[in-house]
Amino acid sequence: MEREAVCETWEEQFSQLLRDADLTRDAAEEGFPFAHSGDIDLDTVVGLDGVSVRVHRDLLSTIESDLRRLEAARAAVLASVERQGHHLVDGHRGPAAWLRATTDASPAMSHRLVARARLLAREPLLDTSLRSGRISVEHVDIVAHYAQPEYAADNLTDYLPALLDAADNLPFDDFVLVVRHWQLTVDPGAELDADERAHANRRFRLRRRQDGSWSASGDLASVDGVILDETFQRFLAAETDADWRSARELKGDLATSADLPRSLDQRRADALMAMVHHAARPDAGTTPEPLVNLVVDVDTLHDAMDDAPDPGDAPSWTGQHRHARTASGHPVHPRYILHAVLVGKVRLVVLDGAGRVTHVGRTERYFTPAVRDTVAALHRRCRHPGCTGERVQTDHVDPWSAGGASDPDNAAPLCGFHNRWHHVSGYRTRLDADGIWRTTRPDGTEMRGI
Repeated sequence: MEREAVCETWEEQFSQLLRDADLTRDAAEEGFPFAHSGDIDLDTVVGLDGVSVRVHRDLLSTIESDLRRLEAARAAVLASVERQGHHLVDGHRGPAAWLRATTDASPAMSHRLVARARLLAREPLLDTSLRSGRISVEHVDIVAHYAQPEYAADNLTDYLPALLDAADNLPFDDFVLVVRHWQLTVDPGAELDADERAHANRRFRLRRRQDGSWSASGDLASVDGVILDETFQRFLAAETDADWRSARELKGDLATSADLPRSLDQRRADALMAMVHHAARPDAGTTPEPLVNLVVDVDTLHDAMDDAPDPGDAPSWTGQHRHARTASGHPVHPRYILHAVLVGKVRLVVLDGAGRVTHVGRTERYFTPAVRDTVAALHRRCRHPGCTGERVQTDHVDPWSAGGASDPDNAAPLCGFHNRWHHVSGYRTRLDADGIWRTTRPDGTEMRGI
C-alpha cells in the first residue's frame, strides 16, 4: 500500500509536469526573436520567462556552438603569435607569458590555452571538430593532457578518429577514461618502468609513538594501490552511511554534514579498523566475496595475456569500448590486470566488442548480488543524461511484469531518483547494438546534446 501511494504521487507530479509543458509549448513563440536557431545577439537575450523548454535547449546549444568556435579562433591567434615569434617583441619568454601580459590571464589558464593552441595547430581534424561544435574545449584539453608523452603525441593523428567517435557517443567522464586507456595502451613504456620501480620499492610501516599512539606510512605500486583504495572506499562509505542515519534520526531531512557525529578523518580511521576486523574474523572455511571489480574488454585481455609481445609494436587500440579499470574508474595498466586477478580479491568483468558485459543468466524477480555487482562494475554512475549520481540501482529496461529478464542484457544502471522517474514517466534508457547508452522520451525522441 505504501509503495502504491508513492507511485500515485509520482504519477500525479509527472502528469502535471507534462501538462504544463504542453501548455507552454503551445504558447505563441513565433514572435520571440530567438525561437529558432541562428545568430544570437547576446546583449538582447532577455525575456526568456514563458518560453518552452525547446527554445531554451536551442538557445543554449547555439550559444555553446558559438563559444566553441570562439575558442578555436583564440587558439588560432595564439598559434600564429608563437609561429611568427611575436611574443618575443616585448621580451616575453614564451607565448604563455605574452598571453598573461596581454589579457591578464592566470598562469594556469595561460599554459592551458597555449597547450590547446599547439595541439589544435598540430591536429587539423581536432581543430575542425572544435570549430564545428562536435567537441568541447574540455575534450581538447583532455587529449592535450594525455598526449604529452612523446610517443603518444607522435601517434595521436592515427587514433583521432576513434577518439572523436568516443566523444560523440560517451558522457565526458567516460571519454576521459577512454583517452587515458588509449595513452596507457599506445605508450606503455614510461608508466610501466615507473610502476615496476614503485613495486620494487613498496613498503609499509606501522610505528608506535612514545605516547602510545600509532602512525602508518607506506608506498604501493599502481595495481596494489587501486585495490587498497577500492576496498577502503567501500568501508568508508559504510561508515558515512551510518553517520547520516544517526544524523537523520535526530534532525530528519534537515540534517546536514555539520550534524554528522564524526569528522571525515575519524570516519577514515574507523573504516581502516573495520577493514582489519573484517579480515580477522573467522569465516569457517567460506570463500569471501571479491571486494574489487576490474573491468576489461576481451581484446585488451588478449593483449595482456600475450607473454611475448614485440617490443617495437604497441598493442592495438580500437576505440571507446576498450577498458582496463576498476569499477570506480581507476585506470589499471592492461599488463597488470592478470597480476591483480591472481594476487588480489578481485572479480574480473569481461566485456565483448560492443562494450557489453558477458551474459549472466538469471530468472529471478530481483537482480542477484552478482548481477548487481557486475552492472555496477561496468557503469560507475547513473546513465540518465546529465546525471552524475554514483549510487546506482539496477533497473529492468523491459519490466519484469512484461517478461523482462533479470540479467545484464536487461539492466540499466540508474540512480534512485531516475529509476523511479523512468517507471512512472515513460522514459527509457537502453544499451544499443553498438554499446551506446541512449535515453528516449515518451514521444520516442532521443535525449542528446548539441
